[in-house]
Amino acid sequence: MSIVRRGEEEICKRYRPQRFSEVVGNKAILKSLKKAIENGNTRAKVYLFEGAPGTGKTTTARIMAMGLNCLTNGDTVEPCLECDNCILSLQDQASHVSELNAAILNKKEDVLKHVVDKMYHSTFTGRNNVFIIDEYHCILNAAQQPLLKALEEPPKNTYIFLCTTQIKKIDKAILTRCERYSFINPIQSEKIELLASVNEQEGWGDQLNAEDKKKFLKIVTFGSFREVLRTYDQAIRMGVDSLEEIQSDDDKTKNKLPSFLLKAEYTNVINMIQEMKKEAEEKEILFNTETIEIGILGYMRTILLRFNGNWNDDYNAKQALKAAYIIETLTRPIGKDYSYEPKAGFLLKIYEICKTIKDI
Repeated sequence: MSIVRRGEEEICKRYRPQRFSEVVGNKAILKSLKKAIENGNTRAKVYLFEGAPGTGKTTTARIMAMGLNCLTNGDTVEPCLECDNCILSLQDQASHVSELNAAILNKKEDVLKHVVDKMYHSTFTGRNNVFIIDEYHCILNAAQQPLLKALEEPPKNTYIFLCTTQIKKIDKAILTRCERYSFINPIQSEKIELLASVNEQEGWGDQLNAEDKKKFLKIVTFGSFREVLRTYDQAIRMGVDSLEEIQSDDDKTKNKLPSFLLKAEYTNVINMIQEMKKEAEEKEILFNTETIEIGILGYMRTILLRFNGNWNDDYNAKQALKAAYIIETLTRPIGKDYSYEPKAGFLLKIYEICKTIKDI
């Protein structure tokens, strides 16, 4: 397992895997896909990758698209990254790879124009024509109809990858036509190991001793690998000089704020969020409710893991029930009215939680 720094772009792009050997977690999925491609057993032409954001769905699809057209290594999950086809893919200029966001496919006409017509009638330069449709659940059922035949019998040398974070919204007729893989977040030890590798390449933390550096890396490893990288990058951009400075901010999101939430103290929760927003503005860094949400979820999962199932223990049983409700509410997709205002959607969930759990 290794991670490679490429370029000077935003940190998630800088360390985005381009070979299976660089991908974090989901080893069973990678093993299955690797075996199918390298043994020439890719009977399935339509793949459905589902799971939480930042777990590697689209990245895996991109690597497979590049590997299925690599001129040097043949069908592989370890593309050479140097042949003409690989370079075109890395530059997003390959005619044989079409990556689309489902947000633009709202009507039948859109699906026909951007997918079906291109699938059946356009020319492409690689061995295989690959379509990657991200956030597939955003396509309305009516707009999916033109795709059904293509998904059931794709044209020769055509592969289709559907990626989604909301599997329940996808029509059963689509599900039955796909080979489905469920992606999960990498385990803590993998995130710590890989973040240590990133940190070594970034060259941060020379002023910390080895033990404090290890503690720092552990603090920021919450959520998906993408979330881990963003939290790490944000912490460094704060200009922190010591472990204590990181831990003081960490305590607010992972201890104090969740404690207020469990007590349904809505005013205290909102005041703390406003305080964190003000601090972010003073330090000229982006205020992100996702980071707060990750901290709350981690705290609540710890409560559930520590609960021993003794329902006669009234206090701990109630804490576990509250934690479970908070996790269920925070991980539920926000309503359509708030899809473009995630902060408003997050605050609405906080209000709903405080209103409900005070009676538990």
